[in-house]
Amino acid sequence: MSPFNPPNGFYIWSVTDHGALHLYLLGRNVKETVLNLAHFVLQNAYHVEREKHKFLYILTKKKLPVGKLFFAKTGRHRRECLIAKIGKEKILFHFESKGLFIHVTIHCPHSIKSFILPYLQDLEQQFASLCVPPPLSSN
Repeated sequence: MSPFNPPNGFYIWSVTDHGALHLYLLGRNVKETVLNLAHFVLQNAYHVEREKHKFLYILTKKKLPVGKLFFAKTGRHRRECLIAKIGKEKILFHFESKGLFIHVTIHCPHSIKSFILPYLQDLEQQFASLCVPPPLSSN
C-alpha cells in the first residue's frame, strides 16, 4: 500500500457513528478523495458504477441509469457537499478540509449505514496497521 496512492483513493484515519457517520480521511485532494469515498460506498451498497456526464455523474447498474451523483452547496453557510440520489434514496456527503485531514459526514438511510459501517471500520484498521512501526530485530 502506497502512502501517496491509496488503493481506494483514500485512507480512513477514523470512523465513528453518531447518527450520521463521521470520517476523517487522508487523500491527494479534497474533492477527489470525497468522490472516491462516495464511489466506494455506492459500489458496495448498491453495486453501481459512475459515468461522467457534463457536470455530474450518472450512476448505472448493468448499463442502466439508476441515479446521479453531483456536487452542490447546502445550508446557511453554503458548505459544499456531494449528493447521491438512487431511486428515492439520498445520501449526503458533507465535507471540509481540516489541516491534513478531510472531515466527511455521511447522512444516509439506516440500512445503508449498518451495511457499510463494517467495510469502513475494516479500512480504518488496515490504515492503523500501516501506521504501526515494524518490530526491531534483535541482531
